Amino acid sequence: MMGTIKGIVYDKNGLPLSNMSDRGLIFDGDGYFFYPQSDGSYSTRYYSLENVEVWRLRYRYENVYRSVDITPISFSMQPDSVVIRDIYLTGEIATGINEINSNTESVLKIYPQPIKQSFNYEISIPIKSLETYMIFRNINGQEMYRFLVTENKGVIVLPNNIKNGSYVLQLISNKKNYATAKLIVQ
Repeated sequence: MMGTIKGIVYDKNGLPLSNMSDRGLIFDGDGYFFYPQSDGSYSTRYYSLENVEVWRLRYRYENVYRSVDITPISFSMQPDSVVIRDIYLTGEIATGINEINSNTESVLKIYPQPIKQSFNYEISIPIKSLETYMIFRNINGQEMYRFLVTENKGVIVLPNNIKNGSYVLQLISNKKNYATAKLIVQ
C-alpha cells in the first residue's frame, strides 16, 4: 500500500531546485525516483509506513549513486493519502557539463544597486535562445515576475506594484541557471 508525498525542493540557497528534470532524486532508503519540475515542485509515491524520517536524498550522477543532505523531514504515510513536505537541501548536488558553475559577476551584471523602478543588465553569455529569461523571486523563493531576455544588454522596468525589499534574480537560458544575484528594491 502506498500514498503520495509532494511539495517543493529547495537548493541550499533557498531557491527552488530547477536543474534536476533529467536526473531523478530518491529518498535515502525507500521510495521511487522523482523529478522536480522547473519550479522545484515534486510528487512521488511512498510506502505506507509510520514515523518515516529522512535526512538525505540520493541521485545518480555519472553512473554512480550519490547523496545530498537535507533538513530532516518526518511523516507518516497512510494508504492512498497525500502528505505535503517541502525539502531543503543543505549540501550541493554534483554538477555536470549540462549545468553551469560560473562566477555570477562574470556572467550577469546588474546596476545600479539599489534598484528604484528599473535596472540595467549586461550578460556575457550568448543569447541565442527564445528560452532566455530572468526570474525575479522574493526572499521565500516564490516567482514574482519573469522577464524575457533577447539581447545581451538592456533595461528592465519593474512593475509599479513592486514593494521595497530584498529579492533574488535568476538568469535562466535553455532551462539552465547561469547566474543568481541578490537585489534590493527601494
